[in-house]
Amino acid sequence: MESKSMLYIGQDPINLQLVRYLLSKKFPHVTLIQACNSSEAMSRLEEDAPALVLVDIQLPITEEYTIPEKLKQPSEHESPPIWAVSGCVMDQDIVRAYRSGFDRYFTKPLHLLSFTHHLRRELDG
Repeated sequence: MESKSMLYIGQDPINLQLVRYLLSKKFPHVTLIQACNSSEAMSRLEEDAPALVLVDIQLPITEEYTIPEKLKQPSEHESPPIWAVSGCVMDQDIVRAYRSGFDRYFTKPLHLLSFTHHLRRELDG
């Protein structure tokens, strides 16, 4: 199976640990790369060309909603899919995320079976 990478943007150590564990068990061919903010993510995107970007939206910080626009700016690389994972479950939060350019939106706590299914389609498809 082809080796790939996934970029995780976020600062919550528990969520990062969950994603790292999930990848190690279900997607051992996927390397997890971490960035704490959008500027760090931009450099990692250029350096590593990940197959997927996962943004952990933490309120009250709203900088995460600007990440898709920044990452999808014209560059020499095609922008990977950008997914959001958030504890915000209100319809307006989900609509805001999609309007901001996220390709998928998952709510916390993650339904691991569904999330793993979507990861498999994206990373192994």
